[in-house]
Amino acid sequence: MGTWLRRRPEIVAAVLVAVLVAVVAGQRYGFRSTTPAGARPEPGPSAAHPPTEADLRLRVERVGAGLAREPLYADPESERVLEAAERGELLDRIRGFDHGVFVAIVPTQREDESGGDAVELMRRLHEQLDRDGVYVVADPYVGDIEVANHATLLDSDHLEDELPREVMRADVDSDVDDLRLPERLGTLMTLLEEAPRNSTPGEPPYQLPADEEEEYEPEPLPSVFGADFGPGLGVGAFLALVLFGLVVAACTPMRARRRHRAAMWVPLPAQLPAGRPGALAVTAPGADGFRAPGRAELHRAADEALRSLAQRYAAVADGPGKAAGVPGGHGGLPDGPGVIRAADCLDAALLVVDGRQDGHVDRDAAPEALVCALVLARAGHAALGGAPHAAADYRCCATNPLHGPEAAAPDFAPGPAPGSAPGPVPGHAPGPVPLCTACRHAAAPPHVMRLQLPTPHGPLPYDSVPGPLAAAATGITELIRQVREYAGVPH
Repeated sequence: MGTWLRRRPEIVAAVLVAVLVAVVAGQRYGFRSTTPAGARPEPGPSAAHPPTEADLRLRVERVGAGLAREPLYADPESERVLEAAERGELLDRIRGFDHGVFVAIVPTQREDESGGDAVELMRRLHEQLDRDGVYVVADPYVGDIEVANHATLLDSDHLEDELPREVMRADVDSDVDDLRLPERLGTLMTLLEEAPRNSTPGEPPYQLPADEEEEYEPEPLPSVFGADFGPGLGVGAFLALVLFGLVVAACTPMRARRRHRAAMWVPLPAQLPAGRPGALAVTAPGADGFRAPGRAELHRAADEALRSLAQRYAAVADGPGKAAGVPGGHGGLPDGPGVIRAADCLDAALLVVDGRQDGHVDRDAAPEALVCALVLARAGHAALGGAPHAAADYRCCATNPLHGPEAAAPDFAPGPAPGSAPGPVPGHAPGPVPLCTACRHAAAPPHVMRLQLPTPHGPLPYDSVPGPLAAAATGITELIRQVREYAGVPH
């Protein structure tokens, strides 16, 4: 069970996330609310606290203090609508008026102390200032202007009903974004100067009595974890399971192909020392490091091995002293057994994988041809490598020719030891099975570890695929003969 889980970390991670989500959801939604029916629930931890009465008075006090200093106040936190010159001109007209005028350029919103009612704001400012006059509130964002007469001789009815709409309201149909507040406030001052007077002080617009006023209670902001969070959590968990299933379904074929590939291309064990002097150790470059090849890697390895073998052979055949230093060389001529064997291996390998005869491995070379060429290239490298009996014939490991030569003499008698075969391998001559050291001491029998090659009909053991590769377990000489026979080249 532990091994199964270690091979599937995505399942472990998914289970841990699911448990974490379940625990958090249980802590958050596992208990019913104890709020009595009809009672106002307490706002959640992320809800905005409703403003207190003291908070609501702060702006009135700030605006009132500004109007007490001068009769024109513009909210510094709002958009600036008056330039310095316009402000000075308007302030001069206010101060020169025969009645008190107090102009506040502030926004009115439902969330503030006025509840969005400019008349209520002017009433509170009048209470704060305790000074009679004409109070004006201009919204810098909407552009509307409201006027209230608090105990001046101006006609209150005229101020409420007769002032032109184009002065008191912004032109919402205009394509121009400018609200023209400076111009309209100047026009308002002209209208106030021309307004009729009464003999008795006027009254502000009618308002509901205090006990009939609708009290505005700001609604607290909903909690981030409220409302649809609970159902969304369930839907999210369900969608996560669906997504996980889709990912598993998509990954299953890839895992199957990876297992299939691992079965086709068994890993190559490192070339171990031979048990007896007659066994040859392959010393070709890259032989020890070649592991679990795919087709592209096999193509690249065969191309590199053949190119390296051709360069070494050319250096021996054409270089100074020719075969000097090569075991078996005769008088410096490139006709020693090692050189001859290397030439035969190179020619046979090119016959298998260089059908275009351009000196390169064909891109469409079959896997069995690539394996055969790589085995021959390694044998050619061994012949030029200076090892004892390098030019002698040897049999390759029957489970996988890429493992190199057998680890013991052919007269090895199979016994009950793990890895030994009770009889010949199908496709080979009767007798002991040639195995490399690693395969001979492996726990699995040879036929289980046998190299599988991809074919149009599925993977098949390498010695069941048509071609000369099956002769590798019989010997390099026989493999070369079979290659020439398949290619139609006379011996």
